[in-house]
Amino acid sequence: MGRIWSPQIESMKREQLEEIKTYLLKKQLNYVYHRAPFYKELYKKSGVKLDDIKNINDLEKLPLTKLKDLQAEMKQTGDEYSGRLCVPENELLAVYGPNQHPMPENPLITGITDSDRNTIVQHLARNLMMAGVYSGDTIQSLCWAWEPFNRLYMAANLLISPSVSEILGIIPITLEIITLEAPRTFSTARLLKPSLIIADTSHLMQLAAVCQQIKILPEELGYKTIILKEQRILSDKETKEVGDRWKAKVHNMLEVQDNMFYMMDCEKHKGLHIWEDAFIAEIVDEKTGEKVGDGEAGKLVITNLFAKGTPMIRYLTKVTAKMDRTPCDCGRTHSRIKPQ
Repeated sequence: MGRIWSPQIESMKREQLEEIKTYLLKKQLNYVYHRAPFYKELYKKSGVKLDDIKNINDLEKLPLTKLKDLQAEMKQTGDEYSGRLCVPENELLAVYGPNQHPMPENPLITGITDSDRNTIVQHLARNLMMAGVYSGDTIQSLCWAWEPFNRLYMAANLLISPSVSEILGIIPITLEIITLEAPRTFSTARLLKPSLIIADTSHLMQLAAVCQQIKILPEELGYKTIILKEQRILSDKETKEVGDRWKAKVHNMLEVQDNMFYMMDCEKHKGLHIWEDAFIAEIVDEKTGEKVGDGEAGKLVITNLFAKGTPMIRYLTKVTAKMDRTPCDCGRTHSRIKPQ
């Protein structure tokens, strides 16, 4: 069994975890209903009352939150937050758009509070400890410059603290995930010898191309661990190919940035753990919106139980996956998501 950042939460008994989820769900539904115009109108139209939701099994009574509906809300009302903003705008720590280029028409805008940020930092600390990070380790973390991942979560500054690097005691090298940055990633890897890199498969390919130009093998950069931060769940075959090329241990981290959601696989690599003290995940039939059975493929739906800025309830993602609620040998009790 590997190290666990927060054993009292990550290894919590399922019965207790279910009680916490039910409590947080009721609290969050009341929060969004009275603060987010989009949800108040959505639930009124659907005929659902908050009193109808007694526990997490009643979550299906609520309509799905779909990207097209949020975009329509923005277009119709002119509200850049699509009617989801639950705090005064001056209470937001940061605002960011979707992680894609070029930016789509009517993009989904996310507002994050300091409270939201602190919770996400804890989730990422759990993830990195699953990957075997120790205090004093140097790591490379790559993302777009405007993304919150590095500037709000991984690395601290005088105004934003604590960060993942602070609480784990690691040394972060933050870099941009663009083609022109690949030589810099290469140079800092050779100079500072990070044990771990967080990147996507595309940038790793660019980094491998730099290695080829210099006439060295990718494994000579010395990464012991690679975390693939993607917007989809990679297949076992894709993960193995990366591990074989770099001669490194590989973890998958799914990022649904719109809903502040990051989940990752543990050292057993039998699915990505959902932090169920902060989210409710469902797998549904995309056409009917109905939940499918455990082990059946469908679309991932995420309910954020902690966000104060722009929370989303039953957010339908583009991720196709299967649910696994069986106990994990790592000792964590939180359910796992597996690729189709």
